[in-house]
Amino acid sequence: MPDWTIWEVLSTHKCQHPLIKPTQATKSNGVVCVYLQCANCGAKIKETRKGDYSVAALPLFDLQLQEKEHERITAIRENLQEQWNNERDSEWKSEQAQKDKGWRDKYNIYLRTPHWQQVRRRALVRDGFICQNCFCKVTESSAHGHHISYEAYNRLGFSFAFEVVSLCRSCHDSFHGK
Repeated sequence: MPDWTIWEVLSTHKCQHPLIKPTQATKSNGVVCVYLQCANCGAKIKETRKGDYSVAALPLFDLQLQEKEHERITAIRENLQEQWNNERDSEWKSEQAQKDKGWRDKYNIYLRTPHWQQVRRRALVRDGFICQNCFCKVTESSAHGHHISYEAYNRLGFSFAFEVVSLCRSCHDSFHGK
């Protein structure tokens, strides 16, 4: 997991309101008021007394500044979320690769056992030494036993013949993208 949270990073991007300016605004009840607005992020800092200002001469409260700040923060948040997702995906892929390597190492050992040789032979005989994809004839030495399922192997550590089909080398390589 990353050492940071989105909120921790966003807090470092939070505006410190370096420049505050008075603006005029109309409330929902129609009353005109004066808000102090951050010229940087558009935040409403506070409402202040109208008597201190010539209200008609003040600029209008700038809603676009707030929208721009919201868009900026949203972009930062999305960027951070994407970074975090990428880190999480990378960690997951690394864990999967380690699991896959361990599984593949054990499986390769299994393929050298007498049990696998017996299961493979039974599948070849059952299939009449015919590739179950292109239907060409195969021999004991040229045939490949292809797992259509690893369920028994994953649960029990060995395969059943009904999970294995006969394939020629070309079809087997093609299936595995070789």
